[in-house]
Amino acid sequence: MRAGTHEVVRAKKLATAARAKLTERRTKLKPADIDKQDVASATVRAQIRDRIVKMTPGERKAYLTMGQLDQMTCAAILEAPISLTDITAEQRDAVHAQAVEHANPGALAAVEKHSEAVQLLENSAKVLSEHAAELLDLPPNAMDDFLAGAIPDQRHLEADAARIASAIAA
Repeated sequence: MRAGTHEVVRAKKLATAARAKLTERRTKLKPADIDKQDVASATVRAQIRDRIVKMTPGERKAYLTMGQLDQMTCAAILEAPISLTDITAEQRDAVHAQAVEHANPGALAAVEKHSEAVQLLENSAKVLSEHAAELLDLPPNAMDDFLAGAIPDQRHLEADAARIASAIAA
């Protein structure tokens, strides 16, 4: 079972490292910067916010969920507090995602695709760990302690996981 314990640890470490890399990658995706010195654009953004506030909640929801907001509208919404736009936090998150997509075409979709693959890896690692615990007649919550005892020095596995995760999330 010693070789199997390495595979269980390797799968768990890879899942953890890959999730961390994807989270880091997602965090680095930002909307385009707003030029606050451009008075004309600032005026247009204020007008956009005024128009959004004057919409009924249903109109606002339909307008924001179309998924086709231009960069200026996204900037108008994101630069102001929610109270100035009368949108929900969920709607603001959706606008943020659109703004990120404008600034980084395709990058958010790639992160989501990789995230689905990492979720599959996490689920597989969990099932593998549960199956190994069952074979060893251990309760599932005792498996981590068993693995730590079976492989006290896991640095090489962590290094492998970090190397593979960097390649996956690149």
